Amino acid sequence: MFNELKQVMKKVKIVGIAVIMLFAVNYSILSAAGHEQGGNGKVGQKLQVVTSIEPLSFFVKRVGGSHVDVAVMVPPGANPHTYEPTPSQMVTLGEA
Repeated sequence: MFNELKQVMKKVKIVGIAVIMLFAVNYSILSAAGHEQGGNGKVGQKLQVVTSIEPLSFFVKRVGGSHVDVAVMVPPGANPHTYEPTPSQMVTLGEA
């Protein structure tokens, strides 16, 4: 009985070590992926932000300050419910 208990404990120890190593590898992969640069990867370049309406643009400009360039899709006075973007706005949206 003592030998059986010893074998079970050995298996539990091996499985435990394997689980810990699996978590360590996953954590390393996920944390490395979090350090990638988003966007075009150019340091010091302003972030291109596109908002749907002008009030959102106001908030983005206040939060981002000199670090953002903001474009608004719906011009002032236009109805956002019926608005259709122009081809040039679609290009701007794709580059943001």
